[in-house]
Amino acid sequence: MGLYYRKSVSFGPLRLNLSKKGLGASFGVAGLRVGKQAGRSGLYARGGKRGVYFRTKLG
Repeated sequence: MGLYYRKSVSFGPLRLNLSKKGLGASFGVAGLRVGKQAGRSGLYARGGKRGVYFRTKLG
């Protein structure tokens, strides 16, 4: 299991994330978000609850 660091700042449904992979932004509600990370192509959807999460790339 790897460790990672992520810092995020929320402005309502918009969240800005800073990690070692770069800056990212996501939009949504708790449990379901759609986002984009700088330096990576495409959008992703992320969701889950109580320790079980999924992440998928959107076409």
